[in-house]
Amino acid sequence: MTCFKVAQCFTGWRSVQPELGTLELMSLSKEDRLKDMGRALTLMLQELGDKAFDTVIFQMDAAPFEGIYSTTWRELEALGLIEKMDVIGGSLCKFTGNGWRAAIDLVWSANEPMLREAMSKVAAALKDHVKGRQEDAFVYLNSIATISGVPENLVFNIIESRLLDYRFNMMGAYWYQGRPPLIHIPLDFGLEPL
Repeated sequence: MTCFKVAQCFTGWRSVQPELGTLELMSLSKEDRLKDMGRALTLMLQELGDKAFDTVIFQMDAAPFEGIYSTTWRELEALGLIEKMDVIGGSLCKFTGNGWRAAIDLVWSANEPMLREAMSKVAAALKDHVKGRQEDAFVYLNSIATISGVPENLVFNIIESRLLDYRFNMMGAYWYQGRPPLIHIPLDFGLEPL
């Protein structure tokens, strides 16, 4: 057994002799890693509130994230759920579309009625733009927010994360040329993928 005397800042280590400050190197179980990832994503979602997820940068080593294992951040980044930014004096990150959607999955049951209603309103507003047409349609983000009555930040999050595609199992809308504010609504919007 190899033991090291290390500073308290190490994460992913379990104390063998806490009174001596000696720690034994131990790997976290898969279950512990998944729980920590869920906790990190949930904390990020709470901190985000009702903002568009591309506008908020989280400081990973500050409140409320101090207890999150450093390996968790690496795994979240490797899975494409966060985008890390290493800077002098700390580490920062922000949600990706897939990360926000994964965080929503964690709180889905508690928020389903509100989210399903908002998603349905956005889907209906998008569908109205291609109904009866013979080609794709393009519409601005703020127009869909106004028509649907759903806050613009939530519409952004829904489009960027492809939440309609995922939750409604349908062909969804996406950004024209890969970036906001223009939404590309394909003619087959709303159809179930084959």
